[in-house]
Amino acid sequence: MGRCTFVHLGLLLVALPLSATGAPNSCPSGWLTYKKSCYQIFLKAKNWTEAEKFCRAQKTGCHLASIHALVDSLHLATYISGFLSDRNVWIGLKDPKN
Repeated sequence: MGRCTFVHLGLLLVALPLSATGAPNSCPSGWLTYKKSCYQIFLKAKNWTEAEKFCRAQKTGCHLASIHALVDSLHLATYISGFLSDRNVWIGLKDPKN
């Protein structure tokens, strides 16, 4: 039997490609624009499945953020730190082999 891991997300970082907003180069009011995507933070505790469902309900094209580059991770961590100045910021997991 495989292992089952429960992930509890206390902070949701939602990503929305700019092409999904209907207006070129424009994010919804209050969202961060970064590299042709829009990002928004929601402080609602959810597991991964609930969080992805919540994201999809926000706007067409929304998903949980998927960060693939260190520079992007650092930029978004700085953005998130502005909302959570009294807490550490951690984004995702990294495979040490990659």
